[in-house]
Amino acid sequence: MYRPLFLVTTFLFVFSASFAQWQALNLDHNGRYDDIFFIDDSVGWITGSAGKIYKTTTGGSSWKLQFDSSYYLRCINFLTEDVGICGGLPLPDSVLYYSDDGGENWVNIMPDLPFKIPGICGLSSPDPATVYGVGYWAKPAFMIRSLDTGQTWTYTDLSPWLKGAVDVHFIDQLRGWVAGEGDSTEGATIIYTDDGGQTFTKLFSTNRFDEMVWKIQSPDGKHYYGAIEPGVGSTETRFLHSADSGFTWTDGLVDTALYNVQVIGFMDSSLGWTGAQDKLFETTDGGNSWSLINLGWGYNRFIRMNDSVAFMSGSDVYRYGDSIPIFSSLENHQKTGSKLRLSPNPTNDLVKIEADLYRPSFTLVEILNGQGRSRTGVWKGMLPQGKSVFEISLKDLPSGVYFVKLRTHEEYFVERLVKE
Repeated sequence: MYRPLFLVTTFLFVFSASFAQWQALNLDHNGRYDDIFFIDDSVGWITGSAGKIYKTTTGGSSWKLQFDSSYYLRCINFLTEDVGICGGLPLPDSVLYYSDDGGENWVNIMPDLPFKIPGICGLSSPDPATVYGVGYWAKPAFMIRSLDTGQTWTYTDLSPWLKGAVDVHFIDQLRGWVAGEGDSTEGATIIYTDDGGQTFTKLFSTNRFDEMVWKIQSPDGKHYYGAIEPGVGSTETRFLHSADSGFTWTDGLVDTALYNVQVIGFMDSSLGWTGAQDKLFETTDGGNSWSLINLGWGYNRFIRMNDSVAFMSGSDVYRYGDSIPIFSSLENHQKTGSKLRLSPNPTNDLVKIEADLYRPSFTLVEILNGQGRSRTGVWKGMLPQGKSVFEISLKDLPSGVYFVKLRTHEEYFVERLVKE
């Protein structure tokens, strides 16, 4: 049975207003689980940076490893119990996998597409025949679509509306939202189509440069939420909310301090979570106030199963609910991550930029000015696990404040740099 789900994101928590709680599934700790999808209350799949796909037929109480690849697998979606699509990111190549037997076997269909795409960040299947995919965070922004259960695909250039696309949410074959980053001044942006992607309308932009809408989610089809990944123009932690089925959006405060954000997910119009890396916030009043919860790491996708059960992916996979099957201890959660270091700082010429990655990733390193415009492209491409050092001369740049940005498939860092 096919059942579309109103959701998209990641999250974590210990105790809530009821006796429900978050606990971790007993799965391998290897990188980050990026996406989780259920076709019904029992059957679901998870995938992530380690290139593995797991399947459950027991509502998450037990999982079977179905597929093990050497690629970074970002997103997974099943149109029926048999037909599934799984999108990957550059490591160094990207993939688009197809299965017609419930995930037992997967075939990379990327070489068969009539166009070339660098990677897929988000998938959405509003009915058993239709699937949309968007990508990707490192640019360019595009959308692919199949109306025949993944047999043939079309490509749409989203660059007139977005610089980078991260997430997608369609409610039928024609109507849907794409989230990502607008131009250099628009920041985090949401666009909408009612004709299957032939035309789009920009619904909202934060107008803070370098921000992205990382995930969008709805618990009920009326209230929609967006996670804002910060940029060099950010000074606070914020989120997006719509109370009119995704057409009018407001920009709300999570915390006056600045934290990275990727996941967002709500059980209803009151209870929800947002966060990323090792920070997670919870609200019980619809986003008017938030409390910091320090559990787990790397939150990315949230899915609401019903009124009392939800799942979230991250360094582990987490289940929220009153009745918990057999799970591992939260004490074993992996808390790790990459690092960005600058020296000397301030500097009058040379600066050493050290990117220390906890796992290999396609990586973007830039030096930006105070208006978020790139002054020096340091690196765009694959970096290995461990330290990579770049020594850059700033002698041709005027004195002032700059920002060094490092973004990987999983993480985002900004450090302030002073040129004397």
